[in-house]
Amino acid sequence: MIRTTTNVKGGSGYVRNITFENIKLIQADNSIIIDQHYGTKNPNNEAVSLEISDVIFKGFEGTSANEKAIRLNCSSNGCFNIRLEDINIVSSKPNKKAKASCQNAHGIVQNVTPHVSCMLQ
Repeated sequence: MIRTTTNVKGGSGYVRNITFENIKLIQADNSIIIDQHYGTKNPNNEAVSLEISDVIFKGFEGTSANEKAIRLNCSSNGCFNIRLEDINIVSSKPNKKAKASCQNAHGIVQNVTPHVSCMLQ
């Protein structure tokens, strides 16, 4: 599980220039997550003063116990320069597909399963 989390009640600062590379997942509950609303109910998608940018997820493979194998849940400010590359995560549950979801995530997707159609440029 790789998780980067913040919430609207936190302080300010940044998370940047991080690379997660060559990771093997076995029935991971939370495979790849960026969540700027962690532990909060934020229906208004409030801005978070902690910036997330230049984060690379590369060379992941394995299985996810959770339907959403990739979750990029950024605040209204957005997360920028997020790179997903050479990732192959499938569901550990028979006849189920792993999925991806994004909100306000900007970056590049190359050679990734599950398909990530929600990443913004």
